[in-house]
Amino acid sequence: MRAALIAIGTLLVLSAVAAAQPMRCGTGIIGPGDSQLRVWQFCGAPLASRQWVETIPAGDDYEGMVTATRIPMAEWVYQNSPDQFVNKVIFRNGVVADIRN
Repeated sequence: MRAALIAIGTLLVLSAVAAAQPMRCGTGIIGPGDSQLRVWQFCGAPLASRQWVETIPAGDDYEGMVTATRIPMAEWVYQNSPDQFVNKVIFRNGVVADIRN
């Protein structure tokens, strides 16, 4: 039982680390926490991009009015060469939140 719990814990830690992997662009490396400007400087213009706004409801305040937080999101798609996987850089509020391939 203990060995199974250790194995599951190890897998969870490794999956969390894999989700936050940096990406190489030219001579630079980008990763979570980098700004859109830094990504543009190292990687250049993306092959494709899209933008949207996430709305997070905050609930009722003491006056009975509902307020919400609006967070600008963006996704930039890069492919360094035809034989490599496509990388998607997800920005949350202008900062790299995730890099997926």
